[in-house]
Amino acid sequence: MQDELTPVYTVTRRTVPTPTQWRPHNQPVADDWVVGWNHEADGYRLPTVAEWQLACRADTTGSRYGELDDIGWYAENSGGRIHPVRLNQPNAWGLFDMLDGV
Repeated sequence: MQDELTPVYTVTRRTVPTPTQWRPHNQPVADDWVVGWNHEADGYRLPTVAEWQLACRADTTGSRYGELDDIGWYAENSGGRIHPVRLNQPNAWGLFDMLDGV
């Protein structure tokens, strides 16, 4: 690895037998990819949902840290195109673009 860090994720493929009987929708077919997370690794990783929500809200209590038009791009204000980063207001911790994406 370029940074000489221990990878956080391992991705392996497993063989999943085809179900032989009907399966209800609340019992989806098992995925043939298994992603493992090494909690002791020092490599890069994606934030958990809880970590992302904490960073996005920046200790605020609402569902958003500001008015949507001021903090993110979405269907009604994006003009149907992507925009450069850091054009909207950051949250209280100075993090930009926490609610929008491509």
